[in-house]
Amino acid sequence: MATIEVTVRDDEGKVIGIGRNQTYALDLGQQTLHDIEGGVEGFKQQALPEIERILLNHAQTNFTQEIKKTE
Repeated sequence: MATIEVTVRDDEGKVIGIGRNQTYALDLGQQTLHDIEGGVEGFKQQALPEIERILLNHAQTNFTQEIKKTE
């Protein structure tokens, strides 16, 4: 079984989101092309919504902070 670690950083290099690497396990089965493609597709379905949530939350926080600065 392979793993992928994802760290989301902002433009300044600071870690955003949960504050640590997120690790995802890939079930590659017998490591055939079909199994690898399936494992990668499973990773995308699992990881991308979480990454999108982190990025949207970070953008919302930045927007809110900018609004507060202008008030």
